Amino acid sequence: MTKKSTETPKKKATDGAAAKTASKSSGVSFQPTGARLFVLPSEGEEVSPGGIYLPEAAREKPKRGRVEAIGKDVTLVKVGEEVLYERYAGNKLVLDDVEYLVLKDEELMGVYE
Repeated sequence: MTKKSTETPKKKATDGAAAKTASKSSGVSFQPTGARLFVLPSEGEEVSPGGIYLPEAAREKPKRGRVEAIGKDVTLVKVGEEVLYERYAGNKLVLDDVEYLVLKDEELMGVYE
């Protein structure tokens, strides 16, 4: 006869640093690696400076956004800062029906103060 073990399996300890939240406001969990940034693009202008309504197809692609998370090698920007980036920079990432960008730090043109 074999004896059954009465010990319960041990759960693996989770490292709090490994599970980082990208944005407390959106609840999305994503941590970029290396010198990459996780950015929420700002909305494009709906009305031109002259007061004319711009349809979705006529709006310029946003070039400004808020940094939601950064990789460990990023030193020039912090989470929460508004940044300006190249027009066609980064890769789109859709999480919870919200479109984000994953950018390399070299694609940034500046930080708004």
